[in-house]
Amino acid sequence: MNKNQYRTSRGQTIILLLAFVIIAIIVTTAAIISISVNIKATDKVYQGTTVYDLAESGAENAIIKLLRDNNYSGENLDLPQGTLEITVTGNNPKLIRSTAVIGNFIRTIEVSVDTSNNILTVLSWKETT
Repeated sequence: MNKNQYRTSRGQTIILLLAFVIIAIIVTTAAIISISVNIKATDKVYQGTTVYDLAESGAENAIIKLLRDNNYSGENLDLPQGTLEITVTGNNPKLIRSTAVIGNFIRTIEVSVDTSNNILTVLSWKETT
């Protein structure tokens, strides 16, 4: 092998190595971006589920308080997860509205209950916008 062949071979090796390094950097960057996007999406799904669960807990809390006191009209709660506003309107049936807020997420649950004859009956339970 003469000197010129050795230099050409060495130059080609450096170019190939540089190409592989560039491809590895591109693939790694794409993977990191994909992971970052998935983490943010998962966090939003988690927050949406958490705020929904909080709104349902507020509705359940209102039902329990109505069982104990038929004149219960609602309350506002500041919880570690977020805020919860519970309102009870109407006579019979009564409408319970539980609105939970965590950050930019807001979910509302409406429950219609009948309280006649000292028996509480849930007539409907739905999420509203």
